Amino acid sequence: MTDPRLVLLRTPGLDLDRWDGVAARMPGFARTVTIDLPALAGADVVPRLAEHVAGELAGLRVRLPHVVGHSLGAAVALELACRVPVAAVTSFCAVGFAEPGRRFFPVIRMRDRYARRYTFPRPERLAGTPVTLVWAERDRVVPPADAGRARAALPHAGHIVMPGCGHLVHRDDQNGTAAVVNACHIALLRDDRRAI
Repeated sequence: MTDPRLVLLRTPGLDLDRWDGVAARMPGFARTVTIDLPALAGADVVPRLAEHVAGELAGLRVRLPHVVGHSLGAAVALELACRVPVAAVTSFCAVGFAEPGRRFFPVIRMRDRYARRYTFPRPERLAGTPVTLVWAERDRVVPPADAGRARAALPHAGHIVMPGCGHLVHRDDQNGTAAVVNACHIALLRDDRRAI
């Protein structure tokens, strides 16, 4: 792997303008590709979106990307890594680790009522993939208890908490979000050079 592309997944209604601000704060060496997630519905929305992204990456001839997503897009990034080889995943406020039956704050209900039923199913498939899970201190959609379940499911993953941020962490702290993505990307490049 050399110079992996940085792929930002944008969820309609949540991320369309916010990832642009983060991407503008990334250093020039991080070659960024943005993929818009279509508005799909159905109980299997997350796996279908992962298949969509896999097709987009194949069409763009992007191999072994560093995939970044937020909320629903974060779950899609993790699902994608179970399907195709990726260099790393950086996941902000991922849905998929909630306690069964938990009531969700309305932003998820407005965005995609099927996402609240989704549970990340195959954590063992990510054992060899560098994963960083980022949580927001004041998130009312994906609360700290979800981070605890994610730690149990993905013990090899790194975990970061963004202080003072709500669920829309990439709106609340664009500089901090860019710094986290940049640090994950630099670590990926550094590890790749060590392996050569």
